[in-house]
Amino acid sequence: MYLLPGEMTVTSSDDINSDLIDNQLSHNYYQRHNQEIKHKKDKNFLESVLQNITGYTLYKRGYISTENNYSFSSYRDVAKINVTLNLFDVSTYGYYSYTTTYKYDITVSLVDYFGEEYETIVNSYSTNKVEKIMEDINTNIRKLLKSKEFKNLKSSITDKLSQNFDEWNILTVSQKHPAKSKEQAINSIVSVVLDKGHGSGVIIGENGYIISNYHVVVGNDSVKIATATGDTIIGIIERVNPEYDLALIKCDTIFSHSVGVVTSKRQALKTGDEISSIGSPIDLSLYGSVSKGIIVGKRKLNNISFYQVNCSVNPGNSGGALINKNGELVGIINAKLIGFGVSKLGFAIPSYYLSEVLKVNVK
Repeated sequence: MYLLPGEMTVTSSDDINSDLIDNQLSHNYYQRHNQEIKHKKDKNFLESVLQNITGYTLYKRGYISTENNYSFSSYRDVAKINVTLNLFDVSTYGYYSYTTTYKYDITVSLVDYFGEEYETIVNSYSTNKVEKIMEDINTNIRKLLKSKEFKNLKSSITDKLSQNFDEWNILTVSQKHPAKSKEQAINSIVSVVLDKGHGSGVIIGENGYIISNYHVVVGNDSVKIATATGDTIIGIIERVNPEYDLALIKCDTIFSHSVGVVTSKRQALKTGDEISSIGSPIDLSLYGSVSKGIIVGKRKLNNISFYQVNCSVNPGNSGGALINKNGELVGIINAKLIGFGVSKLGFAIPSYYLSEVLKVNVK
């Protein structure tokens, strides 16, 4: 199983000086690792310390490697550890010398690639030594790795991916005014807005159909769709295929445009072909961002083909469009290679899979 540090969250009561806690815990962590803090601490600095603690714990147990630390792997083999540190009381007492007591909860959760939670451990602690907080985080991660849920995680994920799609009928999505250029294609890109974060999507049918990633919409029956015109509409999750990380969304509206879709494997891209990614990276205000690149390789994982691209891929791009020079959809962005010293390596699922694994007929 390949594990990554996931979401790292630090919360505290309103009356606690969080800057003081940040400084004490961060300073203690770097002292223990014989490192100096060479840059000014920002508001997310303590979260990065938690990520380092989690990553180091996983590294020592052989779940990640500094030589081969990347997340482009089978969905069956990837999971994340989320950690939340909640400081709910800090008391200082003494006369000539002062002692500080910290009271806190630690929550450690095991989630799969798609964000579905499989096991959560919550424990409360009290200590007057800052380093004990780090030791308690390590202890809870170790408990999680010994749990029955973690041992059964791979088979649980496999069961979820092994769904029966035979009951689906072929679904036809209509295209009367498909984009004929990259400039026109931008108008067919949408943002998929969730309670926590967002992803991207592509209008493939003027009769209300949008394609995105399964990992963007997982756990939701409906999502908010922000369009190029500034409108926000509701989209219902119509079909999903977790194995291929694809989701079909249906909106009760008629779109005035769509992106033409390459549906034949005979039209598959070749290494060196020019492409562009379009989506909403990082923040919703960056809607319609375009990044140009080429196909740098074709990869296969569990008999699923992927395009490897060197255009910019960032959080929020997931579910966005990979288009050719004619403005046609050739792939759906769904992964970025994450690792030490890695940049500009993204992956997309070819659009010709839509008919095969979602039974979608574009015409």
